[in-house]
Amino acid sequence: MGSADNVLLTKLLATMAERRATDLHLVVGNYPFLRISGQLINLTDQAIVTPEYIESAVDFFGSGLIGDGLKDKTDSRFIYTAATKARFRIHLFKQKGNWSVSVKLLPSRIANLKELALPKIIQTIVTAQRGIVFVVGPFGSGRSTTLSAILQEINDTRSEHILLLEQPLEHLFVNNKSIIEQREVGKDVASFAEGLEVAKEEDVNIVALGQVPDAKSLELVLELAESGRLVIAALDYDSAATTLNGILSDFSEEKIIWAKEVLSGLLVAILAQRLVPALNNGVVLACEVLTNSQAFRVLIKENRLQQLENILQTSRAEGMQSLDQSLLQLVQEGKISQPEARKQALNPQNFQQALRNV
Repeated sequence: MGSADNVLLTKLLATMAERRATDLHLVVGNYPFLRISGQLINLTDQAIVTPEYIESAVDFFGSGLIGDGLKDKTDSRFIYTAATKARFRIHLFKQKGNWSVSVKLLPSRIANLKELALPKIIQTIVTAQRGIVFVVGPFGSGRSTTLSAILQEINDTRSEHILLLEQPLEHLFVNNKSIIEQREVGKDVASFAEGLEVAKEEDVNIVALGQVPDAKSLELVLELAESGRLVIAALDYDSAATTLNGILSDFSEEKIIWAKEVLSGLLVAILAQRLVPALNNGVVLACEVLTNSQAFRVLIKENRLQQLENILQTSRAEGMQSLDQSLLQLVQEGKISQPEARKQALNPQNFQQALRNV
């Protein structure tokens, strides 16, 4: 790699930190993009990205991995540590025959639950001894940050043996009251399913997953919860309803009844979150919360998940709230704008009516 390209990439990473950007995107034929306060910013003061520059970036971020056949792959994710000790999650992938690069700046420390402004019910969730907690949200919703904060709270307050499976390892934990084993999929274990199979036979109280990539892994998550463990997993859904519908759609007819029984009996909570651009710059957290209740158990057993919104709307005394209720509260508190809240709402028409009633 040329020294000029090396210097340019180093400056781009420094610009990310200076402008408090969460992400950098390099795509052939475009200016570099930064994501700042949830918005993509086009860096028109930079040169347009060329295929040669992208190849240099692949060499820059993937140094030490090239010998492992990185250039023979079409998709790779790993952690890059800069000379400044800043850590970045790198995603290298092919599109239209060229490499593209996405870079996410990882926090220098693990945020605590109070800093994240999560709903108060989270304190009950982190004391659960067994069951299933799903932390869901679209890409860039902060779900991995929330999952790490939950684990850190447990680490600081309980004596547990915790296994964390990720690809790659985003946050590095230091054992406090708990023992935290961090296994990277693709390096320490071949797959999430393999890591979960091993966990079934180990002295592990809590299993956490940065993702649940396939139906086999999902089945093992439910089996681990059945065996008396607490399982905390991040998933790619945008609400409690889509999470439950998506999970159940992954099971065959002969296993779906079992899956419903496990979820109705062992689901602790679903946190469905997203980061919303704030009025005073930055982002704020909007969060939907579903906890287990008699009404929820009836709905899931009777295939009436389309009525889940009603439970969320009417169970605030039990710590539940819908995403739209969370957005409405943020508008009332002057933290986000009405147009932004409408854009994020799951039911825009009902949300508009709720805004009129404020």
